[in-house]
Amino acid sequence: MINAKFVDPISSQWCVLVIPEGGRLYPGDGDPKIGIRHPDCPEVADLSVELDAFYCPTCGWNGRVSGAWCVDLIEQSR
Repeated sequence: MINAKFVDPISSQWCVLVIPEGGRLYPGDGDPKIGIRHPDCPEVADLSVELDAFYCPTCGWNGRVSGAWCVDLIEQSR
């Protein structure tokens, strides 16, 4: 598992790219999810590497992250 900290440039708060072993950006039932941990929410936000963004449908948090950086870390984890 990889947990990589970064600062969300929209909110200036610390967030974490979470890459669990066997994780997927678009997981099926029971698959671990690659996503973003963000303040004040227990859920991992959905990551859109194409848009350099993330969004949490649970709490509504949205932010920015380098999609290229995320893809590099995801590839390194394989």
